[in-house]
Amino acid sequence: MGRPAAVDWDQLQRRYGLDFPSDYKALAARYPDLVIDEFMSVFHPASRRQEWGEKVLEIVRSWQPRQFSAFTPHNAIPVDRAGPFPVHPEPEGVFPWGVTENGDICMWLTDPDPARWTVVIAERFHWWHYKGTLTGFLLDVLTRQISCPILPPDFPLGENWQVQQDFTEQ
Repeated sequence: MGRPAAVDWDQLQRRYGLDFPSDYKALAARYPDLVIDEFMSVFHPASRRQEWGEKVLEIVRSWQPRQFSAFTPHNAIPVDRAGPFPVHPEPEGVFPWGVTENGDICMWLTDPDPARWTVVIAERFHWWHYKGTLTGFLLDVLTRQISCPILPPDFPLGENWQVQQDFTEQ
């Protein structure tokens, strides 16, 4: 197995004005772009696909606030904000880390302290907030500890789901 492309975190911080969470930095050091169960893509920060993430932000900016409704992740993790979130570069705005084959957008809800970034999954009319880290979200969804109402109920498919790693052209 190859190694993912090296990430220039300082350059990314200058470009986006964000210091990324340590769990994402560790994930990016170990894995390239990921595709989970042929459904959910997790961007690698050194990938050319990161530029596509900027296009994703434009889509989110085009959504009208009145079109949103909220889902609570589960009773132990309450959503503590009303309405849709601001979009980066607004302070504490959402910033994309991935997409799904259904067109759902996977984002962080940023914070000045990257250890406090949480996960937001959105589609045009709904958003869902997981008050935990990206890797915590992935672990909880993939082990079916939580169910995101925006994602299909059968994600991941069965017991034999797969993660594909693309080491090409990072």
